[in-house]
Amino acid sequence: KFVLITVDYNSNKHTNELLLSLNKFSDVHLEIVIIFCGNHDSGKNLTYTQLKLIESKENLGYFGGIKLGISKINVADYNKIIVCNNDVIFKKLDLFKKISQINDTVIAPSI
Repeated sequence: KFVLITVDYNSNKHTNELLLSLNKFSDVHLEIVIIFCGNHDSGKNLTYTQLKLIESKENLGYFGGIKLGISKINVADYNKIIVCNNDVIFKKLDLFKKISQINDTVIAPSI
């Protein structure tokens, strides 16, 4: 069971493209948490089966938004927590199989 957490700051277009790219993984139990930081149209026109929308009145920044998202889930409910920018497009169909083979719980790009 996976959860993907991302932050949206006035960029619903990117967030929607992210969600569209995840639709092809219908065989994967994936929940998505989107944190809207200071947005006025948070969540408009966004669709995905397992979608949790969290709104912050202030701009918490990327890591502040991720921290808020993690605080709103029960971490024990998930095998993997994926953190990514909202402009990421998922293309590889075997991605989640590969992720499930990684021993770490939280997966994010190396900075």
